[in-house]
Amino acid sequence: MRLSLLILPFFLFFAFATPTNGQNADATVKAGLDAFAGGLFADYSPINAVLTANGYNPLKNNSARFGVGGALCGPLTGKFPVRVGLQAMMNQNDNIAGNNRTSISSLNMQFSLEVDAVNKGAFLAGPMIGVGVLTSTIDASKDNQVGSFNGYVSGNARAISLNHLTFPLIFGARMWVRIRNSTTKQYKRQGFALSGGYMLPLDGQNWYWANNVALPNGPNQNMGSFFAQIGFGIR
Repeated sequence: MRLSLLILPFFLFFAFATPTNGQNADATVKAGLDAFAGGLFADYSPINAVLTANGYNPLKNNSARFGVGGALCGPLTGKFPVRVGLQAMMNQNDNIAGNNRTSISSLNMQFSLEVDAVNKGAFLAGPMIGVGVLTSTIDASKDNQVGSFNGYVSGNARAISLNHLTFPLIFGARMWVRIRNSTTKQYKRQGFALSGGYMLPLDGQNWYWANNVALPNGPNQNMGSFFAQIGFGIR
């Protein structure tokens, strides 16, 4: 997965298209962006049951989560702001014990809608809903006592690589705290954000290995995940 190649075009667009000190930010439609980091708390019990039964380490339930997003922000009625955005998020964790290692890395491209039911002074807060595509790669190895680079490359390692695809629904909420201009006493478009929610995959049995070759009858990996994150952005 090439995260930087996927997100760089729209990140640059919003970075150059967005003014950084606009006033009356809720009155017109403007471009915005944000960057954030947090955690993903997933239930991997179906795939972990298969991994551990075959001698591999299980996946950790907690992953670091980070990403960037771009959006169009504007009023729904009067000064009732909405935000329609596209986010690219990455999460990853590793479980290393002895000669065994299991890791997961995932990329979630998500289209979301936020409605700021609370719009008072520096604070904007409200529900967030979205839909996206989530691709994950699981790499697991066991009993890798290869001893050297040549021993590893020659094929003595015991390892598997699994790819997974699903289309999650996202339910959550986000709160923005906008920065106040010390000179004009008006609120800037820049601010800090706190968000969280639940990600529910719609189909959890799309497993593949190299070159998108399907692996039928895999575990149903659609248990859902909670997430929480903080960030900084312009809206």
